[in-house]
Amino acid sequence: MRVRPAMAAVLSMLAVNGPAVSGEADPDGAWSILTARFELAECPRVESHEQLLPRQAARNEALRSVFRRAEPWIAYLAAEIVERGLPGELALLPIVESGFDAFARSRREASGSWQLLETTARYMGLTISEEYDGRRDMLAATPAALNYLEDLHRRLNHNWHLAIQAYNAGPTRVRRLLQRQPHPIDAAQSLYASLPGETRAYHARLMELACLFSHPGSLGLDLPHVAMEPGFAVVELEEPVDLAVIAVAAKLDPRILLELNAGLRGPTTPRHDPLRLLVPPESVKRVRRWIEHGKVLPLTMNERIETMSRTLEALRDELLPERQYHHRVRPGDNLWVLSQRYSVPASGIRRNNGLAEGARLRPGQLIRIPPGPTTLPPHQYRVQAGDTLWSIAHDHGMSVQELTAVNDLSLDQPLMPGSVLTVTERDDWEALLQALDP
Repeated sequence: MRVRPAMAAVLSMLAVNGPAVSGEADPDGAWSILTARFELAECPRVESHEQLLPRQAARNEALRSVFRRAEPWIAYLAAEIVERGLPGELALLPIVESGFDAFARSRREASGSWQLLETTARYMGLTISEEYDGRRDMLAATPAALNYLEDLHRRLNHNWHLAIQAYNAGPTRVRRLLQRQPHPIDAAQSLYASLPGETRAYHARLMELACLFSHPGSLGLDLPHVAMEPGFAVVELEEPVDLAVIAVAAKLDPRILLELNAGLRGPTTPRHDPLRLLVPPESVKRVRRWIEHGKVLPLTMNERIETMSRTLEALRDELLPERQYHHRVRPGDNLWVLSQRYSVPASGIRRNNGLAEGARLRPGQLIRIPPGPTTLPPHQYRVQAGDTLWSIAHDHGMSVQELTAVNDLSLDQPLMPGSVLTVTERDDWEALLQALDP
């Protein structure tokens, strides 16, 4: 994990003393610091928000859930944004990407709150192993995602709109569109009209959120006060620890323990980096006391540890995304289409997302697909009526030639609804480097 010097000092302070004030001092807290740094969105006058952004009013309850998931991390993210001198709108990307859900995984196998693909994550220095996925670790993924955005910004004409669009559509696609433009695009413009519909909805959603957060009262949203104190403490480790044992020894809430350490894939911390554990600030002294002076629990605690192990395992099955998928809604998608695509009942999708009967899906909306006995893994796709080789290839960022080669198909071979194809994702980051390096 690449940590900037000032942030490294903050993390060092956290590791030694627990939570401490970092970043800019502001009585209104982390969200206020971020909104004060907004510079990309062109918002209508406050009086007209009710008419121009009516969709936001219906999303306020969902945003309150997002705020709860973001609370442990938002001060840390604000400190990073300030330290790097970045636009505050970038802090809203985890809302658009995943709703600040560290366990989210897309069909493209992007993972974590920042929804990073494995190739991009590894290039940015994140560790991904059998024991640990750095994309789900907010403490590691946040600097990696911001490094990636800074590189996109530098390489794409120092234009934050282009960098944000490339984060979604892929830098290669944005670069190709740039090359086709008859006139240079300055920092106030974007390729909005030329981009795929999903990316246009993504960019528009981010700008709408920025306007809502700039004037939350106009749509009845209460932007929560979160002090500039991280909602976690870092405990450095010299060797792996069993989560069930430390949860019992330090009286930790198992769900909070897993949510703070979402990058862990198993019952213990990794044998190698990162040799640390994140815990609630109020628990850090108990955890450190056990690590430094205890590490052995009486035999009478064995039954409690076994019960905690079963509890953690059940929570892992619920939270970890190995068999769960997140689908970004495209134009034309509805619950029936998704139920056919993922082989999951439409009623199950509706319940899993808290949708009302007859609810309509919006392009750009993130839908959690519940696991089912015939749910396909992310690298496979079940052919639907009306699909063509071109439409499937386009939806998965492939060329028709790549799709036919991977599945040993001929161009004139008819597609049978219900058949399963293998789909892959292009390594956009490597392609960008080749295209942009002088």
